[in-house]
Amino acid sequence: LLLVVLATALVRVTGWDVRLVGHVPAGLPTPGLPDVGLADVRALVASAAAVALISSMESISTGTAFARRARMRVEPDQELIAVGLANAAAGLVHGFPVAGGFSRGAVNVNAGARTPMSGVLSAVLIVVALFTATPLLAQLPKVALAAVILVAVVGLVDVRGALAIGRLRRSDLVSLLV
Repeated sequence: LLLVVLATALVRVTGWDVRLVGHVPAGLPTPGLPDVGLADVRALVASAAAVALISSMESISTGTAFARRARMRVEPDQELIAVGLANAAAGLVHGFPVAGGFSRGAVNVNAGARTPMSGVLSAVLIVVALFTATPLLAQLPKVALAAVILVAVVGLVDVRGALAIGRLRRSDLVSLLV
């Protein structure tokens, strides 16, 4: 967090030409039903099915990866219900489709999170930031956000596991690297 603040201040003071987050709307979005017609539904149904399949696989695989490290179990049914409810809520506030994300999970775990309460705390802090810090977020360099994610994810790379896979079957190692 300190380095993100320092990077933001450095870019601001030096005037370096880097991409910033830019305008972030303040407050919470107004809930409402999406403005879609039957033609829109027909056009989007295949893409929506693909997004649903990918987000469910991503959520379960991400949850399983982090649960294994903490010696916990993931309940796929509960995970899919949570993702479904989150996506329904996102649709009602004109948001993007959501899923459990590896990079967000890595940042969370590296910050010391151990329970689902970390998600609740994150949500509360995001709401507070939406009402108080959006002008500051606009000045945040995107490269600083990328660095946070990279540092968190690098710690999760299992080199020994990859080497063990390569010793057993080289084609699996190639798939893993791709």
